[in-house]
Amino acid sequence: MATQYHVNPRFRAYGKARLDIARRADSREAWLDLWKPAQHTFPFRWGKYWKQCVEYRVQDFAAEVGFFIDVLGFVVNSLDTHYAQFTSPEGEFYIAVLPNLDGAPTPHIDGIRLQFMIRDLHKTVQELETRGVAFEALPQPIQPGSRLEVASFRTPNGMLVELWGYSTPGLQFRQVTVSSKPWLRRSPMPMYYFDGGLD
Repeated sequence: MATQYHVNPRFRAYGKARLDIARRADSREAWLDLWKPAQHTFPFRWGKYWKQCVEYRVQDFAAEVGFFIDVLGFVVNSLDTHYAQFTSPEGEFYIAVLPNLDGAPTPHIDGIRLQFMIRDLHKTVQELETRGVAFEALPQPIQPGSRLEVASFRTPNGMLVELWGYSTPGLQFRQVTVSSKPWLRRSPMPMYYFDGGLD
């Protein structure tokens, strides 16, 4: 698939090789056998403050600010009349919003969604509904028979927010021995699974 930006062919080749592994691996053992270390190591060394932030522009800045602070209860990391940055109480992630000051159409945000993996999905949905959040989709399995469920709503400016969670209360994580290959400790295969097996 082409983009409007120049793409280094090497990047695409890397991606195709990784996707080929995803296509070919039909078991955990096959995945561990096929997976190879990345060509390069992670280059970022975190500073003292926030580590990452997703930022987007909106037409109705006041509505987005009010929604994140007073409806969702996000913590304010930074706020002025032209910029807002929110985080969780523990500072685990950051989301920033800017007003679209030049009046041009805001970027189409349907290609981006905010996703949160949470405990007590159903209870959280009920709580948000009491706060006036209108859900586009109530919790439903991601596929028939799955315990993993997703629900979704939109912010006032249309950013899709998905809440993910397991429908079975009290699921416990159990560690899995992966391999003696050190890079596999960071492979995208789950290093933990829920008692009762994966969906």
